[in-house]
Parts: sequence; C-alpha cells; structure tokens
Amino acid sequence: MRYLIFTPAFILLLINTPYVLAAPVSYQSGVEAFRAGDYQAALTHFIATRQAGNQSPALLYNIGVSYYRLAQYSLARTAFTELAAHSDWQALASYNLGLTEAKLSNPGKAREYWQQVVRLDSDPRLVALASERLAQAEAVASPAPQVFMQVQGGYDSNPDQLHHSLAAADYYTDLYLAADSPANGWNAAVFARDYQRHDAPDWLQLSADRELWQSATAGPVAADVRAGVRYERWDGAPYAATPFADISSNYRKYGAELSALYSAGYEYRFGDNTDDRLQQRLRLSLGSGSHYWRGWLGYQLEDTSQSGTETSFTNSGRMLRSVFAGTRMSWTQGLSLRAQLEKRHALYHESLTIIDLDGTEKTARRRQELWRISADLQWRTNQWRLHAGVMAGKANDRFELYDFTQHQVYAGAGYQW
Repeated sequence: MRYLIFTPAFILLLINTPYVLAAPVSYQSGVEAFRAGDYQAALTHFIATRQAGNQSPALLYNIGVSYYRLAQYSLARTAFTELAAHSDWQALASYNLGLTEAKLSNPGKAREYWQQVVRLDSDPRLVALASERLAQAEAVASPAPQVFMQVQGGYDSNPDQLHHSLAAADYYTDLYLAADSPANGWNAAVFARDYQRHDAPDWLQLSADRELWQSATAGPVAADVRAGVRYERWDGAPYAATPFADISSNYRKYGAELSALYSAGYEYRFGDNTDDRLQQRLRLSLGSGSHYWRGWLGYQLEDTSQSGTETSFTNSGRMLRSVFAGTRMSWTQGLSLRAQLEKRHALYHESLTIIDLDGTEKTARRRQELWRISADLQWRTNQWRLHAGVMAGKANDRFELYDFTQHQVYAGAGYQW
C-alpha cells in the first residue's frame, strides 16, 4: 500500500509499503484524485477503501491528510489522534497533530505535540522537522499572560494528623489562584485552605518566582533556573517567609524522560518563635508512556535544619525520604485518571522526650513511616477543569502517640483565562 508523507512544507510524497488493499481500485482512484488536487474525491475513495475492510494505519493517515487539505481540522485531529494509538506511527501522528492544532489556533497544544515528537526520538527526520517547528513557534510567539482559578471542597478525616483517639474530622474549602506571564518568566500563586471549625484560613500560602535562565527547548536536554519567595501561615503557627531558588533539568530519549530538581530556601519566621531554618530538596523521577498512558517513579529527599535551642515537636528539623510511583491514563474528550502510591520515611534530627497516653515517658529520635495512596479523575477543555479524587494515608511512629490514619474525599472546578 502507498501512503502520504506530510512534511512541514505540505509536500505529499508517495511511497510503497507492503500492505495489501482490500479495495485497490478505490484506493488507486483516491491517490490519483489527491495528485490532481481533488481532495474531496480522494477522501471519498479512501473512506470507501476503509469501509471495505482495510484498517491499516497508513490508510488512516491518508484520511487525516485529506481532511487537513479540506480545512476540516477537527476531523483531521480525530483521525491523527486515532493514528497515535499505533506505536509505530505515534511520532508521525503527533507531528501532524501539532500542525492541526496550530490551524485550530491552539499554539500551546501544537508545541506540546512537537515536543512529544522530540521526546519520542524515533525518526531523526521527524525530530528535525519538529525542532524546526518549535524554533519557529518560539520566534514568532508572543505568549499572553494566563490566569487560573480553582475552587475545591472536601472532607478530611484527620486534619491535624493526630492519633486516632484524638482525631476530629472536618470539611474544608480550598481556593487556588495562579498567574503566569511567559513573556517575562513571572509566576505568582495564592493558596488558602479553610476548615469549617475556624473562621480564619487554616493555611495560607503566597508565592512569586521568576525564570532566570532556560536552555533551548528544541532538544533532548532542557534546564531551567528560577528564584522567588514564598510566604506561609498555618493556624496556630508563626508566619514564615522563604526566599528560594530552583534548578531543574530534563533529559528525553526514546519516549522516556528523566527529571531532576534541586531546591534550596531559607525560612525566616516571625512572631513568638523567631528561629529560622534552612530547607533543601532533591527530586528525581523517571517517566515514560504515550498520549494515552504514562507511568512514572521517583525519589525525593528533603532536609530541614534544626530550629531553636529547645527541643520540641514544632521546631525539630527532619530528614524526609520519599519513594513514589504513579500512572496516568487519558481518553478522548479531555478525560484522564491519575493514581499514585507514595511511601515516606522521616527521621527527626533531635531526640524528644514525651509522655505517652498511658503516662510512660519516652526519649528517642523520632522516626515516622507514612504510606499514602491517591486517585484523581479529571475532565478538561481549553478553559475548564473538573476533577474529583480520594486520598488515604497511614503513619506509624516510634512514639505511638503520633500514629495516625487520614482519608480525604474532594471535588473541584477550575477555569483558565
């Protein structure tokens, strides 16, 4: 069978392949009509060939190209999306999906598909074409600022993460507002959580950061450096301001992506407790998959320096190690399901002395293991995002006083301008 190669200059080349057509006359008529510029007739013949029983991806590709030539971009997108399910055709389908999204005035989505072609790295010619498209998009793009707002409500079985005998369930409301200005690299965000039992927000976080340097995007290796400041307040805890810097890097090859992030910040506290802390975080992750399925696993190490001279639960620094694995499955019409399993191990820097629930005095370095599993179902369009999810966690501590279980159920909606 012969199929059509779609190049960025929209030149169509005819190449022989070993497929056998179920309706060779109809297919040959489609090829001749296409050569003559009669794309509607070509499409009619290609569809007839498929209805006759030929389900080859090459024929599906020709149908997508014909739709594109007829400026029926939504139908072309449908054909190329179906084509992407065939692993051998995923890179070619993604490249043409980028062309189609560009025609549909979705430049961000177009860049995502071309970046996927670079990550897949299955065909040097396609990688070169996608890289050229990305470079052109970067040269002419003038990205407008974006604003995203999300409201979420949920139920938490143990908001304070206390021993089950002391836990008190409560309902909560989250508000998240983010602004992104790609032209100058600025990001800003506000997050607030309020439980019903309190009038004031129980957790308030404001952050702003700016991109200081970014490597070229058209390539398998990318790096980014950002710096900013974060302001936080928890109910019953001091205010804290943390200047920070993030260094991230990604390496993409054969459809897999290796990511690394190092973050460092210094937390300044205000109020009765003025002890400050140094915070560091290292995160490594490996992900692989396609548009329809993606899996990942990773490791994270966090260290918070000891704060203050008096040993207590609130100021003891800790070393936190996390191992996590997850998956995301995507379907048509913007529907996706994300699930993740995580195990955390925390070792606090100083020894603590506490009196247990039965009156026993215990002194030791506090250790804690936490298992957490979560699942989130999301539906999104270009502007709207609707999601619902569940989370379950269980912690075991050397001091049984700090053993706890926690469950959350939540749902929310977001909108992007």
